[in-house]
Amino acid sequence: MRGAKPERTASEERPISSQLTRPPWHGIGFNKWLFYRFVWRFWSLPEALLFRSRGINHHQLPGDKPYLLLPNHNSVLDPFWAGFHVRRPVRFMASAHLFRSPIVRWPLTAIGGFPKMKFVKDRDSMETLNQFYADGVAVMVFPEGNRSWDGRPEPVLPGIGRLIKRLDARIVFARNLTGHLFQPRWAKYPRYVPIRVEYDGPHTFDPDTSAEEITDFVRKGITIDATVEAPKGSYGIRLAHGLPGYLWACPRCGLFDGLQVDPRNGNNVICRGCGAGWRVDVSCRINPLDGGPRRLIADVFDEMLAQFGEMPVADRARFDRDGVILEEDARIDVVPRRKPPEFLGAGVLRLFKDRIELCSSDDGAPIWAMPFERLKAISVEVGSLLQIRDGEALYRLSPSSGTSARWFHFLNPWWTASQSDSVGAHRSGG
Repeated sequence: MRGAKPERTASEERPISSQLTRPPWHGIGFNKWLFYRFVWRFWSLPEALLFRSRGINHHQLPGDKPYLLLPNHNSVLDPFWAGFHVRRPVRFMASAHLFRSPIVRWPLTAIGGFPKMKFVKDRDSMETLNQFYADGVAVMVFPEGNRSWDGRPEPVLPGIGRLIKRLDARIVFARNLTGHLFQPRWAKYPRYVPIRVEYDGPHTFDPDTSAEEITDFVRKGITIDATVEAPKGSYGIRLAHGLPGYLWACPRCGLFDGLQVDPRNGNNVICRGCGAGWRVDVSCRINPLDGGPRRLIADVFDEMLAQFGEMPVADRARFDRDGVILEEDARIDVVPRRKPPEFLGAGVLRLFKDRIELCSSDDGAPIWAMPFERLKAISVEVGSLLQIRDGEALYRLSPSSGTSARWFHFLNPWWTASQSDSVGAHRSGG
């Protein structure tokens, strides 16, 4: 791409023993560097024995220059996996959701994390990042902002190109090639799969390179082959646990919440409607128990979504009659910043093409509504927590079935379409 060029690294210019021209604790302080070394040594054991982690091309990384480390995002362990082979303290952005618990907040902060509110402008986090980079620190930023469900990249946040251009930053990619197989986002239990992290860079950009070109370069740089087979020596148990929450309609008969884990074999799922069954393997494929081709779960998921249309509707007759796209019993909580969630209401949650609405289970009276014109962001957080945000508050939606993924994949296209319609109406003078 025009403007992107690899930078000559310290290891190419002088021997490793003389790479550091400044003390290794430059920019973070001696005490924090000492704590980093302790955590790094402690983490070395699980990296070697549990994760069997191996870095590729990590010896070419700058030892004493600031850069943005840009990993793909498949797991909550990505900051550890991507940062371990760097061999220097790395600061990293993490979802503000994780900092709500004091038990998690302290260790996360101690190892270099700082909070970022998702999908909104967070001035505090950006000032923190700017200061770290100015101090010569390596800073980890996840360009997707959200974890992938199956290894395929999520859309890159549009601001990443502007950030790199504004900082005139050098960047390094950290592609985790197997993290999506170690524990897919939908899975309840990890697998014993070796972790392989491939580093690429540093890269710098000419001043005339546009932010859009940089963003596109980043998108390509973090993309991995999500169809790769698990490396030799990989295995797992209870591989099907969690899959019914991701494949929330039977691949064969389309029954909502039809799949369930076989109580006799935790690697199998069966449909309570049509009786079909599949065995899940460690490479994220499903194998029909009654014969048939072995298929990638991501492909099965895409076909499941396609059954409900580009603008998904659960029951077409109900939609034509009442305008209801999806409905389910649910509760809603308000999530204040740095405070426990507060109960807002419970009843029947309904999705319409212009809003989400919570109504009383008794008389159908509206309890709460969120018009799409107020909705700013939708995300599924750690623990399959579905959250939406308007300009003032963060809300947690808890469907009774526990299938947050279904609500996300129904809600997101309709909200996105409403945003496009609003922009189009505004541009045409409407």
